[in-house]
Amino acid sequence: MFKNLAQISISFNKIADIEELSKIQCPDLVECISVKGNFLDKHPDAKALIIQFFPNLKELDSMKVSEGVKTQIKDAQSLRKKFIPALYRLDQKIQTLQLKLEDLNLSLQDRMRQGHLIGAKEWAQFYDIESEF
Repeated sequence: MFKNLAQISISFNKIADIEELSKIQCPDLVECISVKGNFLDKHPDAKALIIQFFPNLKELDSMKVSEGVKTQIKDAQSLRKKFIPALYRLDQKIQTLQLKLEDLNLSLQDRMRQGHLIGAKEWAQFYDIESEF
């Protein structure tokens, strides 16, 4: 049923999940779709996902979809795939460094309590430096 449907309007149908669009059997035939007024509009990537799902889309919610926009979306997806893992690795390294710094700080505090190290105030007195300590 409706296998050659090129224009679809599913506006204001309380569609909340972008996955609902996967029920459209021939997405490559869809050239024009209207989805405005649905809950899926709240998703920050809804328009990009819709444009990706319908490869021959020329119009989305009465707005023209150019090849340039499609290319930008593909480029952004590619960057996201590379960028997010890199951020994750960077975050892991930062967490490791924070733990090492905390250990170092605790070690220095222990040494100071044991009298092995002197504080900045003592250094200033030792070198006869006037300081604000």
